[in-house]
Amino acid sequence: MDEHGKQIEEVLKLLLDALKSLTEGLSTQTTNPSDEISLDRFFHLAGVEPSQLEAIYSGDFGDVTGAGGVYSGPSKPDSSSITLSSQYQMGTDQRSKAEEEAASYRRKLAAYQDGQQKQAQLIQKLQTKLQNTTENLNSRIEASESRVRTLEQERSYDLEATMNKLQDEQQRNAELTRTNEMLREQLDQAIHANEGLSQDVARLTLAWRHAAQQLDKREAEWREEENAFNDYFAAEHSRLLALWRAVVSLRRQFGDLRQETERDLTQARTELSRHVQNLQSVCGNLEANLRSAEAESQANIRRETRHASVLEAEAADRVRSLTESLARSQARLAETENKLTELASAKERLTMQLADRDRILNTLSQLRSGISLGKKFSKKGKRGRPESETSGDEEHDTTTISEDGEDHLRATKLLIEHTHVMHQALSQIAQLVITDSVVADSDEVEEPSLVLQHPDWSLGRDSTRSSDHKTAKSEDDKTRPRSSSPTRTVDFREDVESDQQAYKLYGITQADIAQLRRLAQSKYKAGSSLHLAESTVSAVQMALNRRAAHVHRLRFRTQALRDQLQALVRRSEDLENERQRVSEHAARLREDLEKQTLEVDKLARERDRIKHSFNLTDEERKLSETTRHTLNEQLRELQAELERNRSQLHDAAKQKDELAGEREKLQTEKDRTLRELSTVKSSLENAEKRAAGYREELATIRESLRRAELEKEVLNQEKCDALGTVSRVQARIDELEQKIYQSHIQETQLKDRVAQLETMLDMHERDNQHLVQQNAMAHSTELRLNEERASLRTEKQQLRDELDKVYMERGTMSAELEQVKENVVRLEAAKNRLEVETNELAHERQALIDSLNNAERQKAAMMDDLNAYRKESDRHAGLISRFTSEKEALAKQKAELLVQLSILERDARQQAEHIARLKGEKETLESSLFDAQELIEQLQTKQAALERETAELKLRRDTLQAELLRAHTNFQVELDKSQRSQRELGSQLHTELADLRSALTQAERRAKEAEEACLQAVLRADQAVSVMGRHQRLEAESTTDRETELRRSAEEVNRLTRALLAAQRERDEARLYSEQERQRALLRAAEEKASLQERVSMLQQTITDLQVALERSHQESNVRGEQERSALRKATEEVRNFRNQLEETW
Repeated sequence: MDEHGKQIEEVLKLLLDALKSLTEGLSTQTTNPSDEISLDRFFHLAGVEPSQLEAIYSGDFGDVTGAGGVYSGPSKPDSSSITLSSQYQMGTDQRSKAEEEAASYRRKLAAYQDGQQKQAQLIQKLQTKLQNTTENLNSRIEASESRVRTLEQERSYDLEATMNKLQDEQQRNAELTRTNEMLREQLDQAIHANEGLSQDVARLTLAWRHAAQQLDKREAEWREEENAFNDYFAAEHSRLLALWRAVVSLRRQFGDLRQETERDLTQARTELSRHVQNLQSVCGNLEANLRSAEAESQANIRRETRHASVLEAEAADRVRSLTESLARSQARLAETENKLTELASAKERLTMQLADRDRILNTLSQLRSGISLGKKFSKKGKRGRPESETSGDEEHDTTTISEDGEDHLRATKLLIEHTHVMHQALSQIAQLVITDSVVADSDEVEEPSLVLQHPDWSLGRDSTRSSDHKTAKSEDDKTRPRSSSPTRTVDFREDVESDQQAYKLYGITQADIAQLRRLAQSKYKAGSSLHLAESTVSAVQMALNRRAAHVHRLRFRTQALRDQLQALVRRSEDLENERQRVSEHAARLREDLEKQTLEVDKLARERDRIKHSFNLTDEERKLSETTRHTLNEQLRELQAELERNRSQLHDAAKQKDELAGEREKLQTEKDRTLRELSTVKSSLENAEKRAAGYREELATIRESLRRAELEKEVLNQEKCDALGTVSRVQARIDELEQKIYQSHIQETQLKDRVAQLETMLDMHERDNQHLVQQNAMAHSTELRLNEERASLRTEKQQLRDELDKVYMERGTMSAELEQVKENVVRLEAAKNRLEVETNELAHERQALIDSLNNAERQKAAMMDDLNAYRKESDRHAGLISRFTSEKEALAKQKAELLVQLSILERDARQQAEHIARLKGEKETLESSLFDAQELIEQLQTKQAALERETAELKLRRDTLQAELLRAHTNFQVELDKSQRSQRELGSQLHTELADLRSALTQAERRAKEAEEACLQAVLRADQAVSVMGRHQRLEAESTTDRETELRRSAEEVNRLTRALLAAQRERDEARLYSEQERQRALLRAAEEKASLQERVSMLQQTITDLQVALERSHQESNVRGEQERSALRKATEEVRNFRNQLEETW
């Protein structure tokens, strides 16, 4: 029994342990609700099998008593007196009760397990929901934190943007203030200018009134002067016609006079040459004087030729040429007079010599025929000389008579010698005088006569001169039929009169001449010498007389020319005075016209300025219309954005309803969990009531239950926290609704503001319709309003973005609310500031409108004054145009003559300039043609040199290729031999050494040959480099490319030389080490072979590069040659065109 009771106690302990583990399992099920607790698990946890428990409860009495003792509590020491029947009955009762309790307990356990399973499922669901909600909340918190960061960044960016916008707005405000100040200054300036213009208009009106009065006063005077002026104009017109006729006749006479002056020059030249010959013949003993005279005559001839060339060059200026020709004729007359004086002095010297000779002859005649005849001859000879000469002759006669008696024989000898010399001199003089007379006759026949064609210029002359001139012409025509033209006739009577005048000048009378002629006849009979002397004297006298007559005629002509020149000078002075008077009058008229044109220009500028202002106002009105359309479009866009915001708010409300449904679901789940907990509590309370005996053992179970309650409380607290978060979310949703309401309010305010702006725009449009000139300021205000609207739109966009962000970021609403409040404060401040600015702008606009109204009134007054001024100016312009038309008619008639003269002079100048220009163009074209020909020759020479150089380079390239091929073949042969020698090394070492030495010697020889070939190639390359250098100097355009190629070729040549030197060094090293180390020598030979192959390939590459460079240079030379040929063709075509143009112009 004791053992059985111990087993029952052990079973109960196991059950208690199982209950403890069950409570612990319940506590763990909160964390792992997926584990299910069944009876099998319970018995398994208790360590008792169900069969064992049934066997315990279905045992014998001892078992029952043990079980009853267990259920009743601990046994007492007086329990041994109870009977067995009562114990058995009690045992059966207890057994039945235990079975019932066990069955009930099993049912309760099953129900409890079902409840626990449901609770575990609910707890699992709650845990999953809590996890999901925590994860969602964590993700939302993270998203909200990131959005907060982005919001902060965007806010910082927005703050920076707003600060920049504020700065821009401040700058714009400053610029607008400056523009307003400038406009005010311009208005002030315009006001001052208008005042000045009004004052000027007033002064001008007064001046015009005064001028009108003066014009009215002078109109009568002008009408009176008009008749006199018409008469004067008719007289002046007739006088100008007469002057024009006189100018035409003067041109004709000037042409005739030029011809006559040319003839006079030729005659003067001939006369000078003739006089020089006469003086040389007559004055043989005065060679020095004759030489000086000849030099003077040559200088005079040069001067006359220079004067003639000057006359031919300055033939265009007619009046000057006339005066210069007159001055030259006067100079020539003065020179001829000087020459005549010299001839007179020479004549006097000759007469003195003749007188000496006559005295000698008289002494001879006195010796022969007697003294009486000598005295008569001396007296008659003395009559033709002055008294001083006669007295000297008398004294000389007395001396000669006294000497004749003493030296008769000596005198006779001297006389014979002197007579012989005199015969020779007289014969020469006679010949010269004859030739001079013949030349003088021909010159007199060819001498022109002055013919005056105009009748008015011949009125003041002597009638006798004209009659003598006419008779001279008639007699000349009779006596000289060979002279065809009347200008080349000479009058015989004029010759007679000129001879008489010459006799009077030189004091010779007719009686003396007759006496001399009679004496000459008597002496001629006596001897030929006297006849020759008489003939020479008469010839010289005749020549002198003719020369004096010619000088007289020249003086007569110069006097006539002087008279004509004085008349022309007087006429020119009158014309100059008249021209000055007309030019002064024209200058006054021009000044008046300039004043009128200046006034008209001012009015035109004013009109243009007004038109420009009207155009500006129209453009500004168009711009205001476009801005109004854009604002309407912006309003439509804002309305669409509001609709979108409303739809978004509707979506937020839907989401709010969904959140409320979720909250209700959570509340129902909470209620259900509470109900389940209440059921669990009731079941636990029932278990505690039923297991009252086991309270001490189940204390741990209670503690576990308390722990479970604590856990449940924690869960409840978490649920409360969740509900708190839900409440906070609800609060935030309420705050969002408030914010949305505020945004609606702001939208309504913005709509009101937009409506106000639209009304302001309408007011501006009406102002533009009524005040077109004020549109500039209205446009500026509209621009400002547009800027404000844009700023409001941007702020609204920011608010909309903020709403979207707030809608998406519900976890961070507190910070966003603060930021929204700050934005609201800033917006209110901006709104207040904008209202203040709009008020200020409205005041400024009103002030500007008033100023513009004042300006318009002033402008209207000015326009009225201008209209009046225009009317008066039109009336005065009509008067002035009438007077100017009359004056212009007079001025035109006067200006036509000046225009004709200026046209003639301009034509002459233009022809001279055209000739000079054509000569210059001809010279330039010839020089350009010469330069082009030289360039063509140079290019041809360059082309030939380039072709020669290219041919030489080709030849050198071919030779280099041939040499390289030969060297390559030799090297290949050498390589083949070295390879054969390497194959034979294994069998015959001694023979290989000999072969190797022979091969080395051959290699050395061939290397020397290759070295020489390379040196020749280097020399040729150097020559090619020099040739290419010359080619580079010739072709300056392709210097850079060729220099690079030459550098490359030089570098390659240097590299080849270095490679050759290295090959030489390697060959020397191979020669030194060949005897000691055969294998090394063979390896080095192989290396040399490879290096030589590489060098050969490098040489071939250099050769190919040189070929490419040569081909390139040849192509470039060909291209340049073609370019030069095309340039030459163009130059030749241009030269041909210039020649054609010159031929067409000529």
